[in-house]
Amino acid sequence: THRSAYITIRDKKQMFARLAQHVIVALIVGALYFDLANTQKTRFDRQSALFIMVLFTLMSTIMGTVITLPMEKAMIKREYGNGNFLMSAFFVGRILVLYGF
Repeated sequence: THRSAYITIRDKKQMFARLAQHVIVALIVGALYFDLANTQKTRFDRQSALFIMVLFTLMSTIMGTVITLPMEKAMIKREYGNGNFLMSAFFVGRILVLYGF
């Protein structure tokens, strides 16, 4: 997890792109659901907004892991072959680090 956090922080271009992506999506969702009444009729609209935000966060995290996998493939094979970590531990650590950013 420490290595994944270090790699993620060092890549300024990726960090800026992820930040911009999250801000833009937050503005769009906020604009869509801005003046929502606080009644029972709008309950499903609020649930829809929460669903969109959670789904976007999870999908961007998972896609970040999938996209960076080919670049790290040689390192993963080498260290997995040496018995340094389990593959599941690598992916869980990588997803947790990207979820925070």
